[in-house]
Order: sequence, then C-alpha cells, then structure tokens
Amino acid sequence: MVRVSRRAPVPSARLRAAGLAALVCLAGCCTPRPEPPAPPAAPTPAVSPDYAVVFPDVLELDVAGRPECTGPRLVYPDGRINLGSHGMVFAEGCTAAELTRRVADAAGVPPQQVSCRVAAARSRSVFLVGPGADHPRAIPYSGPERVTDFVRRAGGLAVGADPSDVRVVRRNVARGAPTETFRVDLSAVRRGDGRTDVVLEPNDEVHVSADHGVRLTAFLPDWPRR
Repeated sequence: MVRVSRRAPVPSARLRAAGLAALVCLAGCCTPRPEPPAPPAAPTPAVSPDYAVVFPDVLELDVAGRPECTGPRLVYPDGRINLGSHGMVFAEGCTAAELTRRVADAAGVPPQQVSCRVAAARSRSVFLVGPGADHPRAIPYSGPERVTDFVRRAGGLAVGADPSDVRVVRRNVARGAPTETFRVDLSAVRRGDGRTDVVLEPNDEVHVSADHGVRLTAFLPDWPRR
C-alpha cells in the first residue's frame, strides 16, 4: 500500500495579510504609551540680589558653550553644587552674582557667558501670624526686605487686621540671644513715616493684631487684599 502524505493547506495571501494586520494591531494595543509631559512648575517669586543660598536651595544655571553645566543645581548639605566634569563648587553663603564668577572659573569661561539665579528659595521662611489664619503661614524668605514689602508679597493683610498694630518677633535661638520684638506701625508707614518698617531676617515672625472697629481700607487703599 502506498501512503500519500498530505500537506497542510497553504493560507492564501489575503489570509496572511489579515493575520499580519491583526498582530500589528495587538502589538500596538499592548505597547505602553509614553506619559504626557509634566505640567510646568509654578513660578518662584524673584529673590533679593542679596539673598545668600544654603541647602536645600535650588539654582538655575545657564553656561553658554557648557551644556553639562546648564540646568537646575541643588545646593547640597555640604554647601556645594555639582558641575559634573568640572567638579564641585562651594556655593553656601554666596549670592547669585558671586556664584556667577565661581561657576565661570570652574567651567573655564568668561563670567559674561554665565547666568545664575535662585530658582527655588527653600532654606528659610518668614512666618505670618494674624487674623484669617488658624496657623502661622510660612512664606519663603527672599532676602532682606522690609515689613511693607513682605506684606505686599504675601498678598496683603487679611480682612480684620489692624495695620497700626504689627509686631515682628525674632527668636534669636541660633544666636543664643534673648527674643526681640519690634513694633511696626503700617499706618504711619503709609503716611510716609518709615521708622518702624524694619528689615526682616530669616525665621522672623510677623504678628498682625485684629482690627477693633477700624476699617482697613482707610489706611491702605492701594494694598492688595486676600
């Protein structure tokens, strides 16, 4: 008896094309799609030119011709920033202008090719205490500024605050000195007498008393309200 071998039927070209299309479709469904780009970070208020950086502040560097030195740089706990192949640069206690020169020296470029700014002031705060807030409100310290400038930056005094009765409390714990209290009369400052408009330091507390029957708008009509 002669055995006759039977071959499996060869699929037609149309069937092969349909199967290939199904595989491609399945592969596309299984392949993870890339994540959408993260939304841009909220803008950070500009800091004073006299602001001295410390850990964990963040700097934004732009060094022309040195892409390895360009971008955000964290101030590390040891006070330095990382410039990659150009080594570590000590930054603690420096202003942006001082850091511009140090980064230029490390990168081997003229200072004119370096742009340095404080992108995030994270190391210190000033605390606002007063009507409208159940807890002290921590606002990033942006460098030496007077109480009036701080209040504007904080969004103005809350409704029910007394601008004639503001006190700055300075604990002086790190210095080992007694606590100091400065009375600030924003009503007098508004009239042109700025003698009580003290310059704030890191970790100061600005205490605003409640207004007892005096309308805030009578004193500071052009200040923003929250």
